[in-house]
Amino acid sequence: MRELLFSPTVEAARLPDNEMGDAYETTGPKRRAWIKTTLALVQAFHPASPFREERRIENPAAGFSFTSRSCVAPWAVFLLGSECVSSVRLAATIMNARLAGIEDILAVCTGELQDPALLAVLELTGVEHVFALSPAHTADFLKELDALTRADGSQGTGRLLSFGESQYAIACAGLPAVPVWLDPIPRIGVFPNAQDKLERIVQAHPDASPVSLSDTKEICQEPFDVVYGTGTANSSLHLASNLAGAWICPNLEPAFFMNRELDVSTTA
Repeated sequence: MRELLFSPTVEAARLPDNEMGDAYETTGPKRRAWIKTTLALVQAFHPASPFREERRIENPAAGFSFTSRSCVAPWAVFLLGSECVSSVRLAATIMNARLAGIEDILAVCTGELQDPALLAVLELTGVEHVFALSPAHTADFLKELDALTRADGSQGTGRLLSFGESQYAIACAGLPAVPVWLDPIPRIGVFPNAQDKLERIVQAHPDASPVSLSDTKEICQEPFDVVYGTGTANSSLHLASNLAGAWICPNLEPAFFMNRELDVSTTA
């Protein structure tokens, strides 16, 4: 990880390390276990991606050659505000960035965080650059970061990950050309044999409204992002009831963190 030195205004807003450490202790062993399970689950589901990859295809008969290159984005910034309430969703997202090979992972708190477990996640995932900035200063910070990393030789665009609609607006205002991922509130279904884990599911996703599903063999047509327990439902992700406090971030692929380019030429 390279050293990033920002302007005095930004550096003055850097959160001290002990604040993350205190949040870790406040979170308690049960919820820390959920976060650690999430990190292990994502790591098992998304093995580490190659940092840089190049592929060349020549087709003499057609008269063209193609060279495709992919390289991991130089940085990722996580924008957190009062709408950010799920520590396990934050943990899963940061772990995705880690596995993609992002060198510089930063977090900006643009409002008061409602749960100390969110700072505990930053501690557990090794996010060393954490700032508390107003929305207006955050837009300036993003431009400063982009200029700073480009001056250091980084190529390609970074990535912004927003937790809440207001954070998405800040991201778009700061660097309109940079890809932005918005943390969605998951649609959750819970089958009868996982009903005893409902309290844990609600604690893991305080902004979601889990739906109780029947144990009928007829498929539930309502689409869900995840269902817990055993049954048949319209969902691409089924989590066992003993994973009720964990998350896997099914709608965020490692490819999101890759910059790609394609060179096309003639073989003649």
